[in-house]
Amino acid sequence: MRKVLFVIAILSLAFGVSGAKDFQKYSCSELVTFHNSGDRVGGDTMETATVILALPYSDIGNTSEFINDYDVACPYTGSTAPEVVYSFEALTDWTIDITLCTGSTYDTKLYITDSEGNVIDCNDDACPGYVSELMGIELPAGDTYFFFIDGYGDTSGDYTFDIDGVSGIIPPGPGETCETAIEILWADNQVISCPDPQHSQYFTCPRSSYYYILTSSEIYGNYYITSCFDDQMVDTHVYILDACNGEVIAESDDDDRGCGENGTYNYASTVYFNLDEDNQVIIYWDDHWSTESFNWLLVADIVIENQNTSFGAVKAMFR
Repeated sequence: MRKVLFVIAILSLAFGVSGAKDFQKYSCSELVTFHNSGDRVGGDTMETATVILALPYSDIGNTSEFINDYDVACPYTGSTAPEVVYSFEALTDWTIDITLCTGSTYDTKLYITDSEGNVIDCNDDACPGYVSELMGIELPAGDTYFFFIDGYGDTSGDYTFDIDGVSGIIPPGPGETCETAIEILWADNQVISCPDPQHSQYFTCPRSSYYYILTSSEIYGNYYITSCFDDQMVDTHVYILDACNGEVIAESDDDDRGCGENGTYNYASTVYFNLDEDNQVIIYWDDHWSTESFNWLLVADIVIENQNTSFGAVKAMFR
């Protein structure tokens, strides 16, 4: 058996407009409703939600004036922060972007439900300052949707709420859903066979893509993925799945390796997994913590059967 080190790097992965999330079971919990008493104002509950008549829409306010009626673990539980509720009736299909990032001044949490309280999506800290944003959310026609501006823990304060969108459902682009995952190809001109990482070849992947599919043939064995690089300060979370909506083989959120400037940042992701011959996995970078771009690296310590490798091919590997 001969072991050959293969290294591939994927650069500039950005979580921008991303389409509906088909991995939300790892991001948001169910809507929790509290039946608190107290004076009610418009927007305090789903029944008294502030109605959005048309898009685009903007509003400002302060959640301190409201009562804690709802929560969604996103992923933190036990929030007692007050929230304000908005509603929008979708007479046609919509694809929308929602942000609190243009002027909110506290640690926010944002989530969306349909009329029955089913959670469509949520976000905690997409923007600097622990402010929330959801991009590329699909709202099919024929239902009323509710937007909850909540807070982490017991926090409340001033918020700026902006929704923009286009009528119709925008088909997901490459990598935006598991079904459109980008295939990682180990072509001859994409692989450097040497143990020195400085000789690795780097590639730029399309922005806004975060699902990848990795398939083994004679390239199989132990792999690791990391987003831990010097001067990189993006909070990432990666999952390795055996199939779309399948089982989680491995995952990493905070690897505590001391990434970033002076090794002071610990919120990168590093995960190890094994890929057998003639098998495949889905690599999913969750945009739950951040929508900023970042670099990541896929490394494989590959086993190649000797009988399937000619002497000329082996020599070519080490030129």
